[in-house]
Amino acid sequence: MTETKKYLPGDFTFWTDEMSQTMMNKTWEVISENDLEFLKTYEPPKDCGFMWTKEEDKPTTLREIESKVGTAYSGHSGSSHAWTMRTLQSIATNGWDAFVESALLRIKKQNKSD
Repeated sequence: MTETKKYLPGDFTFWTDEMSQTMMNKTWEVISENDLEFLKTYEPPKDCGFMWTKEEDKPTTLREIESKVGTAYSGHSGSSHAWTMRTLQSIATNGWDAFVESALLRIKKQNKSD
């Protein structure tokens, strides 16, 4: 079994940052396949991103996803919310295994530089 295959979808325990693990584990519990399909193709306005897009400019599906994310983890700042949405978008676009592989590589590089 490769290191990537140890982690089933939604298992963020490979992250050493406990807060990130908690945010993503709770978020993953409320996100549906349809939500991920939407995020696969949705791109927020370049000048706003997920953090600064005006409520009236958001598609209904995005508002619903953001509501789920905010309910799942109530400690979000604007920055952590945007990071969570980009993380979900990366998983939706690249797939779980590619996401985990990329994250594990970043963690290894970071540990070497410490």
